[in-house]
Amino acid sequence: MSEISTGEKRTYLKLEDITPFLENLFIVTEDQKFYDHAGVDISGISRALLINSQNKTIEQGGSTITQQLARNVYLSHNRLYNRKLSELIYAHQIERKKSKPEIMELYLNAIYFSNGAYGIEAASQYYFSKPTGELSKAELAFLAAIPNNPENYTS
Repeated sequence: MSEISTGEKRTYLKLEDITPFLENLFIVTEDQKFYDHAGVDISGISRALLINSQNKTIEQGGSTITQQLARNVYLSHNRLYNRKLSELIYAHQIERKKSKPEIMELYLNAIYFSNGAYGIEAASQYYFSKPTGELSKAELAFLAAIPNNPENYTS
């Protein structure tokens, strides 16, 4: 899938075409326990629940990469506890059916990078006008920061 008519920009990359440095950036920034859990990080969810209850608002989600993949592919982005429960169920199913490398590949191709760019290759083309494989480590780090707050990068 290269381009969708709704204005979304997508270009699919296989994991072998993605530098391990970039994969590690996402693990460090999004889910440090990615290879150690089965789709759900109980300590991350507990931390988010504690912070959210202290602030009486939903400020943190505690989502793993697998949960984010589930949300991006199957669910809405509403910040509701019901969506979070669905996200947990989908993440569990994804982890049962896909390997960690497959999950990472799907995630890197589904994540939103603002400005209609979905997936790492579309983001690379949008922000730097070159393929992901030609980006410097600084450019890759810039891209890895976007999914945390894509609204900060809207042009």
